[in-house]
Amino acid sequence: MTHMETWAAALQSGDVDIVASILSPEFQVVRANGDMHTKAEYLAEGQATIKSELVMTEVHAVEYDGVRVVSYMLTVEEEVDGVPVAKTAPRLTVFRELDDRWYIVSHANLAPFLE
Repeated sequence: MTHMETWAAALQSGDVDIVASILSPEFQVVRANGDMHTKAEYLAEGQATIKSELVMTEVHAVEYDGVRVVSYMLTVEEEVDGVPVAKTAPRLTVFRELDDRWYIVSHANLAPFLE
C-alpha cells in the first residue's frame, strides 16, 4: 500500500486510533477557512466526516532525504464540523520517514466550505 493509500484508508475508516498511528507528533492540518489543528486537536475534534470513496488525481510527489511532499486533487464527499466542503479541491500532504515507517507531518485541505 502506498503512503497515499494508507492515508486514504485511515481517513475512510473513521477510526481515531488508525489515524493517530500514521500522524507524526508534530502533525498540523490547515484548512481553506483558516482553521489549524495540532495532532491532539485534530484527533479530538478536527477530523472530517467522509461520506464517499476518495479519488485522487493529478498526483505529484517529490522526495528527498526521508521527506515526501505530495500535491493532488481529491474528489470526495465530506463534512468538516458538520459543514460540507467542495467535492473536488487540491490537497497537500507531507510525510517523513522515521524508523523505517512513514508518518504524516502536515496536511493542507484547500476545499472551500460550502456554507
